Amino acid sequence: MDLSATILQPIKSLYGDRFRLAPLTVLVDPALAREVRNGTADSHVTWLFQNQLREADIVCFGKVDLFSEYPPLDTVVDFHLSARTGFGIDEWLREVLAGTRICGAHLLDIDYQTYAEAEAALGWLNWDATVQLRKALSPPQLAGPLLDRLDRALTAEGARIAHLKVFDRTRTGYLKASVCRNGEAPSTDGDLAAPPARRHELTLNLRARAAPELLRRIVQQASATVPGRLSVTRLEAVQPAPPRPEHRFTQVVPAAE
Repeated sequence: MDLSATILQPIKSLYGDRFRLAPLTVLVDPALAREVRNGTADSHVTWLFQNQLREADIVCFGKVDLFSEYPPLDTVVDFHLSARTGFGIDEWLREVLAGTRICGAHLLDIDYQTYAEAEAALGWLNWDATVQLRKALSPPQLAGPLLDRLDRALTAEGARIAHLKVFDRTRTGYLKASVCRNGEAPSTDGDLAAPPARRHELTLNLRARAAPELLRRIVQQASATVPGRLSVTRLEAVQPAPPRPEHRFTQVVPAAE
């Protein structure tokens, strides 16, 4: 958020003769938009959501392969897209590359203390590990139950999920499974019929409304149930630091001729 003032305008000002920037596109999750609309979303998430829309040059609803109805937004929706099926992608790209829209046309007027509090409300965790299983399992057989355990544990602790993704790679295939809220049916990508393997490489990315220490404990407990020898190669659990941009413009910089 605040990309227009802190990134797009400085690039146009300092390197406008070298780069032509595309308009800023914001993808909207229909389920989150519905929560914001009916007042059930977290207050910090709602604040971030609304300001991201205000800043956008192009607004798109995503995940249209999963939704048939969309809540109204306080702005124009330009496109409906699906990354999975490719629906709407060509039309969106043609608009992005046409050069008819101003890049960074909107600047936010925000309180950075509020911004810092909203960002810090979410804990961030990144985790990588290798697993040598006692009995060969396919990526869905390993990643699916792990995702379920994490979802249940986070829900039991009252930690609202903003994004939870498990990526499992083997020599025989891969699976990516992700959810964007507690109790949601996972969205999957990869080979659901991949043959079993004993060695797996796991990556986990988690953002949730909880302290990093709680996220660390939940991930450690859930991963300890994996039926094999687990070697963790990365575990980072943090809260975002307050944003301190090097540049912040208060006026839109015109595009270079």
